[in-house]
Amino acid sequence: MQKKVCILGAPSSGKTRLLASFSGTSYEDWNAASGVAVARAQVSRPSADISLILWDVHGEEQFMRIRRAFLRGCAGYVLVVDGTRPETLDRALELPSLVQETAGDKPFVAVFNKADVKGDWAVPQDAPTLLATSGWTVVEASAKTGDGVVAAFQALTEKILPKE
Repeated sequence: MQKKVCILGAPSSGKTRLLASFSGTSYEDWNAASGVAVARAQVSRPSADISLILWDVHGEEQFMRIRRAFLRGCAGYVLVVDGTRPETLDRALELPSLVQETAGDKPFVAVFNKADVKGDWAVPQDAPTLLATSGWTVVEASAKTGDGVVAAFQALTEKILPKE
């Protein structure tokens, strides 16, 4: 089974590095000119392995029109927040309505990136808890160390697929 998953967030929030950490793809080789990079990764479930087709949708405003096209057909998405940059949280709070408007109601997981330097975070320390309390699935992760990355994609896969 294959499912398309989009990785969304503000520019330089860690989307590509998070995707590279999960998929094992070298992010240095990706071409930013197209506005999207695609990789594949497997998530294991007791009944079967699920192939995720991961679309790293660049966050720059110049890609806004084509970004909407990239959202079509996605089964779910990951919202990436750079814990050291509050503006990335602001952007993440705006994106669910863009996805809803373009692709309908889709499950998502918010990933607060840079958990390895949580002491340097500039977003409010309680932001992940507040979002989780409001119904968001939130995972703190580090694309640099890999901590929490698999858990984030597994959580999204569980939201996308029917219960076993």
